[in-house]
Amino acid sequence: MLAVLLQKTSEMLRKIISVSAGLLVALLFIFLGERVSARLYPIPEGMDIADRAAMQAYIDSLPAAAFILILSGYFVASFFCGAVIRLISGSADNTPAFFAGIGLTTVGIVNFFSFEHPWWVIITGLLIFLPATLLGFTLIRKKG
Repeated sequence: MLAVLLQKTSEMLRKIISVSAGLLVALLFIFLGERVSARLYPIPEGMDIADRAAMQAYIDSLPAAAFILILSGYFVASFFCGAVIRLISGSADNTPAFFAGIGLTTVGIVNFFSFEHPWWVIITGLLIFLPATLLGFTLIRKKG
């Protein structure tokens, strides 16, 4: 009985650690993707990023390619989040990846509604996180 309880606790702990690591990897990829975008489409020199009106004007001036780059980064980040969860959890149970995808979607909602974004960016963005996380989880097989 104790052995079963310890095994279940170990599995649960491994799943919690896998979600934490997956989300950390996703946030790292998102950060890197946004840095690349910022280099390609820099904020105007001297602009105060705390000035909401100026930031909104900057966002409004961005070409579609800038948003496609960001959305691609979200896909890659979510995919690797799912892959890391699969590798660390060692389980075929996709529940941890599902919750991580929902968490990333929630962060995306906050981001998309912090400033106005084009409608197609919001819709596409909200549809990327969960499926890409589950895809990364599904395509990675733990060896052994």
